[in-house]
Amino acid sequence: MKPVFSLLLFWVFGMDNPPVNQERFNELFLNNRHSASRIPCIIPIEQFSHAQISSLFAFRKHPILAKIKHHNGLDIACEKQAVLAAATGIISKTGYDRGLGNYIKIIHGNGYETTYGHLSRVFVEKGQVVKLYEKIGTAGKTGLATGVHLHYEVRYNGQLENPLKYLLLLYHALEKNL
Repeated sequence: MKPVFSLLLFWVFGMDNPPVNQERFNELFLNNRHSASRIPCIIPIEQFSHAQISSLFAFRKHPILAKIKHHNGLDIACEKQAVLAAATGIISKTGYDRGLGNYIKIIHGNGYETTYGHLSRVFVEKGQVVKLYEKIGTAGKTGLATGVHLHYEVRYNGQLENPLKYLLLLYHALEKNL
């Protein structure tokens, strides 16, 4: 089976292939930008040059609970910046959680789901369609947080993924294809 054909089958029929990598994303970006926009592919804050990663997807000592546990996402420290949808999708849930604080969950319809936590403001509601780069909230310090930041998670077919793998997909595709 040719790579383009198998990739298109995966996106159209949701075949259970592994998550996208840079090469597959570049190919999809060239052939079907709509499908590419449904894969988490950007740093989900407005001014990432004024931010830094403060906690990785890894085991760590929780800064408040003081227990060793897996950190299920990526923390991006930033001063109350706008939080952006990392991919096109539908808001599946918004609410408050003791740990995550104010949060948003987006289902992207292709096996991907993203979660955005510790928000000071939420601009969207359940059932709303959002596009890649759309402002969905503001980074904050709600829930179990020691400072203003965005907690960002990526799931593929229900399994947690390291968000670092996805942060630069679009930027590299644009660079390669300009």
